[in-house]
Amino acid sequence: MKYLGLWRLGLLVVLHTCVASAQAPAKSVFVLFPGDVLTSIKGLTWEERPAGRRILQIFYDRQTRRELFRFTVGTKIDSEWLKWWRYGIVAQGDFNGDGLEDYSWYGGDDTSRESYVVISSPQGYRKVDIDATFERAWKRQYPSKEPEFGPLGRFTAAERIERNGETATLVATVKSLEMQRSRTYRLQVDDKSFVFADK
Repeated sequence: MKYLGLWRLGLLVVLHTCVASAQAPAKSVFVLFPGDVLTSIKGLTWEERPAGRRILQIFYDRQTRRELFRFTVGTKIDSEWLKWWRYGIVAQGDFNGDGLEDYSWYGGDDTSRESYVVISSPQGYRKVDIDATFERAWKRQYPSKEPEFGPLGRFTAAERIERNGETATLVATVKSLEMQRSRTYRLQVDDKSFVFADK
């Protein structure tokens, strides 16, 4: 009887561990800007077209041709059209765990840049302004410290998104110059504090 009781106790521990493991959400990590712009994206097609004094890059559902989201990639100054040197989607994955593809988008040259995460939602895709999100979070978490900026006046950061279940968290490694020494900080922003861009 003693051994039977121990066996039952061991079985309960194993079952409890298995249930807890099954209920724990799987953590996924996505690098937002791993390299070059993607030339082929599953489920998407896109085009560029002028709209007033802007050039738009518009993304559509490949099957329905419904517009999903758009970005400005150039402007007209006097009679000349100027566009970023490099722009487009650079990574994709299910960042928020809802079963739909999400994307990271980058546009820039030697004078300026913009970077976004495009997140699916019941209302359609929404654009998260990466720089604005991290800048606001930095001011809240480290109000007395100055971050180290890159050549374009933006954070020098390694950026990624981490997913636990259906919760997405933006993560950046940010440097700050203190007493002539560079110190590295881990900056985390959950999806309730994302800064969303206008259409």
